[in-house]
Amino acid sequence: MRIAPGTLVVAGHSAGASIAADYAATARGTGLPRAAGVFAVYPGRRILGYPSGIPEADPARIPSGTSLTVLGSSSDNVVGLEPARTLYGRATAVPLTRRRLTVVRDPATADHYAPTRSGQAARRTFWRRLDRFIAAARR
Repeated sequence: MRIAPGTLVVAGHSAGASIAADYAATARGTGLPRAAGVFAVYPGRRILGYPSGIPEADPARIPSGTSLTVLGSSSDNVVGLEPARTLYGRATAVPLTRRRLTVVRDPATADHYAPTRSGQAARRTFWRRLDRFIAAARR
């Protein structure tokens, strides 16, 4: 499937969410297609309690035309809520009108592994939201 220029959405969960943000921050300088949107679910670069992690591209380099949605949870005992807040807060080139941080509080979807489930709560919290996000990017 060919993706029209300016409609690419990068999405990920955990380390994949952080890498999706890295892609958006570095694509322009590497000749890759620009990301119209980043959908980052429970982003993390390291597991809580372990000092080393994945290197980071500066979120401030995510272009202003990119939409950014970040989901995090204080009940996430793998990466915690702070990486989601940090990504959202440091993506300063993205205007607040294009940037959203959602703190998931529903006990059925607030743990780190909830996005890997296929139940109704996961579909409502993560995947329907992603479907709407992609549709908006492709308009």
